[in-house]
Amino acid sequence: MGFIAVLEEAFERNRDPRVANWALSRSPEVPMFLLPLYLVIVLWLGPRFMRDRKPMQLTRVLMVYNIVQVVFNAMMFVKLLDAGWMGKYSFVCEPVDYSYTPEAMKMAEVGWWYYLFKLIDLLDTIFFVLRKKFNQITFLHVYHHTMMVAYIFVGVNIWPGGHGSFFALLNTLVHVIMYGYYFLAGLGPQWQKYLWWKKYVTRIQLLQFVLVFAHSMQLLWTDCGYPRQLAGLIIANALIFMALFSAFYRKAYGSTQAKLAKAAKAA
Repeated sequence: MGFIAVLEEAFERNRDPRVANWALSRSPEVPMFLLPLYLVIVLWLGPRFMRDRKPMQLTRVLMVYNIVQVVFNAMMFVKLLDAGWMGKYSFVCEPVDYSYTPEAMKMAEVGWWYYLFKLIDLLDTIFFVLRKKFNQITFLHVYHHTMMVAYIFVGVNIWPGGHGSFFALLNTLVHVIMYGYYFLAGLGPQWQKYLWWKKYVTRIQLLQFVLVFAHSMQLLWTDCGYPRQLAGLIIANALIFMALFSAFYRKAYGSTQAKLAKAAKAA
């Protein structure tokens, strides 16, 4: 039996039957095809295609894309609150509800839409390629987008909702702020004076991973039926993202702050 066949068998054995026929999540072959294709395009084929071409501006496309991201993530944040995190869910430990009740199905549906937009998020890197912003196609960027699709695909199909959806709650709010910043930055140089809070976007991203880490650490001594193996995966993933985003923040803003401190001391 081949590797893909083994994965499919394990997937079918553990998947949630309620979401078995939902589009783009019927089989692990979907992310197993799309993610390698994404990597080939953004790391090799795209840069090769753009090598002798001028950067595309894509100003209007990006404005529409950013505002769609803001609106969608705001809607998902509200829906996640309504489906469980505004009083129904416990912030200490929350099992997955596999029933067909309206509340449980609402959380599963929100998870599917969240997964769909993780696929759409891959366009971020495509836009970098078309605009020849190759310096922004970092390991952090590519790893983040790739792992999010894989992670959310598994979550939607096997653990839709419950404790793990806390990350989606935070992430949708963070994306409202992040894409809101991108939208304002695209309005033109006259808006630059209002965008002094750029570095705080990265701080907010870091904060979400700290909160996810702390939130999932509770499961190591609290049992509500949520799988501890999955909690361990969430904790490990949060630690990796904390390390990567911290390194990015130090590289992007650390040297600037050091120069300002040195200048102030000299004065």
